[in-house]
Amino acid sequence: MPKDAEPIKMRVPPEELNKILDEYSNRLDTPAKARKAEKRVTFVRMRYNGFSIEECSKSLGITQRTCYNFQNEWNKKGKESIVPKTSTGANPKLSQEKVQEIRLIIRDNSFTVKETAEYIRNNTDTKLSENQIRRIFGDDVRRMRNRI
Repeated sequence: MPKDAEPIKMRVPPEELNKILDEYSNRLDTPAKARKAEKRVTFVRMRYNGFSIEECSKSLGITQRTCYNFQNEWNKKGKESIVPKTSTGANPKLSQEKVQEIRLIIRDNSFTVKETAEYIRNNTDTKLSENQIRRIFGDDVRRMRNRI
């Protein structure tokens, strides 16, 4: 890879980088996106301060290719590039309110994973595998062998 083939463009003054992150924080709907945006702001700040792509890569724990991608996107779009456009996974099948409601029912009735799956299948329009139930409800569901 060429060493810093294109310099980073000074799109905004360095002191405004945190303001940009705050400005776009309402568009960062998941913690994963927030971490990515913070990493991008840190990268731009480091490049403004004269760090090389290689130094940024090592410091931030990302590949040099990712650093070049960040920089190219910054040079083209400016502050709009701070908000990552990537998806961080599929949309949940159950709303947070429904998950909390089911958690209470699981605890009150001491449901097993299979009983929880059956309850969800019968009382919502959602089908979840036992593995999904274990991941979503964790310690709330009881294993059959632990049931008294």
